Amino acid sequence: MVNKHRIVLEGSPEAFAYLEKLCNSGELNNLLGVSNCQVFREKQSVIINSLSDWFSGIFTGFYQQLNTLFNPQQDVAFSFRGNSNNSAIVGGRIIDLGLQLQEKKVALVVNITPVESNKRQVLVQLFPTGKDRCLPPNIKLVILDKSGKIFKEVESRSQDNYIQLPAFTNSVGTTFTVQVILGEAKITEDLFVI
Repeated sequence: MVNKHRIVLEGSPEAFAYLEKLCNSGELNNLLGVSNCQVFREKQSVIINSLSDWFSGIFTGFYQQLNTLFNPQQDVAFSFRGNSNNSAIVGGRIIDLGLQLQEKKVALVVNITPVESNKRQVLVQLFPTGKDRCLPPNIKLVILDKSGKIFKEVESRSQDNYIQLPAFTNSVGTTFTVQVILGEAKITEDLFVI
């Protein structure tokens, strides 16, 4: 008699591809302690986070208000260079790139400020979490344009306590894509500006 176990996970297409790669290489078998694992895609959903809801205090998906994202004991010094407007809204989410970060997590922080009735200034940053004072080296923060090409990109060095992309202005009603990449692990977020 063969015992079968089913584990259902939800995640991004990139996370699924990484899980599938682990399964095909046999690494997932070793991690789970099984002899034959199979990965099936049951459904794929896309969550587009609407940044306009943040102005009403509504954070969707994995996003949270900044004051609930970090432990109060954490000594995180936030710097929002070029964006000191009092009408700015800041939210973020914890990113877990799993084995690529040796079980460490980072925080993706988005600062959005109205600059005109139909424009928003956007500042995207990445911070360490937990007891870590610095980001892992070589972690990338990327903004993609509408065609999927790199619009802006920054990569951490060994002693960076945060990284950020240069602030940019986006029109209301547009979507932009943020990626956090380390090695072959990649998290992609689509953010909608209203």
